[in-house]
Amino acid sequence: MKVIDKILNEWSYRCHDGIVDINNPIKKAILDKILAEHNVELDEARPKKETPVEEEDISEIGKIISTLKTAGIRKDVLDSVKSILSNYNEDQLRNFISKFRTYSIDNTQEISKQFQDFFNVTTKGLGRGEVMLIMGLKDSKSGGQSSKDIEIGGKVFEVKELSTGEFNLASDGYIGGTTYLQNLNTFKKYLTKEVVPALDITEDEANILYETIDYYTENGPNNASRGFLNNLEKSCEILKQNITKTSIQTINYITVRGKKIAISDEDWDKIQAGSGPVTVSFGDEVSEVKVNLSKLDKHPWVLNPKEVKGNLYTIWNNFLDKIEGMIFFNYPGKTGAVLLNKEETKKNFTPFRIVQNSLVAKENSTINQKKEITEDDDDIVRNPQQELQEQLKN
Repeated sequence: MKVIDKILNEWSYRCHDGIVDINNPIKKAILDKILAEHNVELDEARPKKETPVEEEDISEIGKIISTLKTAGIRKDVLDSVKSILSNYNEDQLRNFISKFRTYSIDNTQEISKQFQDFFNVTTKGLGRGEVMLIMGLKDSKSGGQSSKDIEIGGKVFEVKELSTGEFNLASDGYIGGTTYLQNLNTFKKYLTKEVVPALDITEDEANILYETIDYYTENGPNNASRGFLNNLEKSCEILKQNITKTSIQTINYITVRGKKIAISDEDWDKIQAGSGPVTVSFGDEVSEVKVNLSKLDKHPWVLNPKEVKGNLYTIWNNFLDKIEGMIFFNYPGKTGAVLLNKEETKKNFTPFRIVQNSLVAKENSTINQKKEITEDDDDIVRNPQQELQEQLKN
């Protein structure tokens, strides 16, 4: 008698009604126990189903789809591509094949014309125009993530659609963990509304400080309009020029039962030395305003107000360091896909504002367009990047 027959007989014997049933959980548990006793895997007791082998599509369209799959294009996108190609007549398909993945990176405009039917083929993580470009660019492939839209020979090109001349840097532009966010958090901790009246400033200057405080109180750090960034820089300039007029100097203090008590520079040095128990003399209680002014006086942005936007340029430059160039759609005054190398991108765009925790860059010609002054647009210089670089040198 075969092993399987013995197992079936034993299984039937152990079932209360003598009837075996693989779909009955109680009877299935009995079978599992019997199989374990005989050291037999369940799969060995069942005939194995062979995995069907997908028949290779050797048609012209099939070869195209296979090539795009190798280039990293996802199946749901490939289905859309196949659907479009299936509606091509012989001449259209022949022309497509003759141009398919034959262009160099310098021919993005021509690719836009030849493969425009595929511009809107997209999915999550794959923006409009990326599939179209991969269809035209020789040896290109999908990078599979936001910082690697398209790769050609190990070189990375970012693809972006511009909206009113702007694009979001996405995850590569996140402000989390940056010097900008660190400086902003310490700045807003010490610049409170109670500090403003202690400064010898004009009403207009006070209003700028209050507007700055109101903005970061209401919006938090994840959004920063251009108007706010301008006001933030102006606020730092006002503080730099006026804190010294308040006779505020560096204050040393220790906290005793929730109160800040002043101590002398000599006693502070003793504490900092950390050589053991020291005797110090307590001074007067220090007000929160004096402490805040003392902290602001040493803040990096107050020491150099241009570093407000300088910190954003650090994020911008880190983004550009990761790529070879950028391909833009909806570029102002131009049609199709516009290629800019890293240096051209740096020259033509300015870190402009922060939206949903990420830096947004704006094309310079759109910054200078005449339009109604809004919170996001006021006090814009004609060449913001050049001016900032010159001011940072000074």
